[in-house]
Amino acid sequence: MVSSFARGLIFRQKAFEFYPGLVIRHSPVISFVFRHLEKKIWTDTHQLDDGFLPKKFKKKKKVPPPPPPIINIPGFVRISGPRHNMVVYFEELRRDNSRRKRHGSLVVHGIKYIKDLIAKGHHIKSIGITAPEDLKSVNDIAGPSKEVFQNINQFPADRYYVASVEWTRKILGGEARVDNREIWAELPFPNISFPQNLSKLLVLDHVIDGVNMGMLIRAADALRWDASFIVAGTIDLFDEQVIRTSRCTSVTWPSKTGFWHDLYALTKEHDLTLVIADAMPHNKSIQSQNKICFWNPTTQEIYNEIPSSRIALVLGSKMHGVTYRDAGEDIIRVSIPMLNNVNSLNVAMAGNILMYEINRLINTNKSTEKKMTTNNN
Repeated sequence: MVSSFARGLIFRQKAFEFYPGLVIRHSPVISFVFRHLEKKIWTDTHQLDDGFLPKKFKKKKKVPPPPPPIINIPGFVRISGPRHNMVVYFEELRRDNSRRKRHGSLVVHGIKYIKDLIAKGHHIKSIGITAPEDLKSVNDIAGPSKEVFQNINQFPADRYYVASVEWTRKILGGEARVDNREIWAELPFPNISFPQNLSKLLVLDHVIDGVNMGMLIRAADALRWDASFIVAGTIDLFDEQVIRTSRCTSVTWPSKTGFWHDLYALTKEHDLTLVIADAMPHNKSIQSQNKICFWNPTTQEIYNEIPSSRIALVLGSKMHGVTYRDAGEDIIRVSIPMLNNVNSLNVAMAGNILMYEINRLINTNKSTEKKMTTNNN
């Protein structure tokens, strides 16, 4: 074994042989060059390979850590990658109405809503849960995903999927506020029977905002209106915003879709009075500020009472309004009295107020009629 002192002498001798007149100076660059020259000279002198070099000349090889073991969840198919066919499929169902109609399916998320749909007897095509891709143990599955995994018999479906939170966000969209416990489900279009006897019908004409639509459907269900008629050009009831805002009410809400002539036929069949929500003309004064006002746009007559106990309330968006022009100008209007120079309300706010007030007026009339009948007897 050659000592460090001997190696230094050999190095200097060889260095001057390669570079006559070399002046050794102390600098980082010179030290770096000399270090590699020393390695070459040492190897050439002793005819040794890298395996016999001193430690300072040996290259440290980084050994990559072994990949974590893949934990397969029994009964679940793993979804991975942004272009996985199921990621693309679920994303299209969420975003595209034409895709939903083609496949006859829609996507909902949230364990409470999925439980309600199962309890009502709806068929579930598939259920997906969220779990990390580097899952070390099935015990690491948390929240609703864990509940589905542990009680899979209570969540009957044709297929089961598992995806990381990244792909679940892509499936459900950014507005869903997905975490690492989220679940979702695919179900076919529900077959909801339309009521045979209508007394309160909500008509939605060119309402294109999903939040407004969802709020109206949820309020109509809470206020016990019978059903809705969706005029062509209105947002789909199975749109992701509508489902989310209505808390999944729109999935099971009875409705029909068509044009104005279909609406006329429906109102005639059920003896409903069409009433269009509209702003009060500026040249008309409302006698009472405590109740909604019914008026005739042709005669400008203001009604003191609700025109009928069987109402089809028509709501349109602020941008498009109600496309009632083909219906003539003799349809009764209803307005909300407003002060402080406020000329309009959001369609969801106005619709909720009108549905509540119409309910109150109908119930008041029924109570009055009942008292009169009792007194006559």
